[in-house]
Amino acid sequence: CGRPCSGKPHHVITRGAGGPDLDINLIQLCGTCHRKAHNGKHKKEYLFAIISRRLGIEEEELFEKIQKIRGKNTYDF
Repeated sequence: CGRPCSGKPHHVITRGAGGPDLDINLIQLCGTCHRKAHNGKHKKEYLFAIISRRLGIEEEELFEKIQKIRGKNTYDF
């Protein structure tokens, strides 16, 4: 969005749901966007698209890495 970011990064998949504390699951958001993410107005797929661009990998590769860490075979975000 271009607004300044502060605070802790957002876990796209929560730690309680097995989301890792790794760059593939974390995104720094401004306060407004962070609230939107928690309220479901910024969908996980949208946030993962930003993360994959940041890391320079395809979204499919990002999903596979996360699922491998979580020990799951499906994309149940």
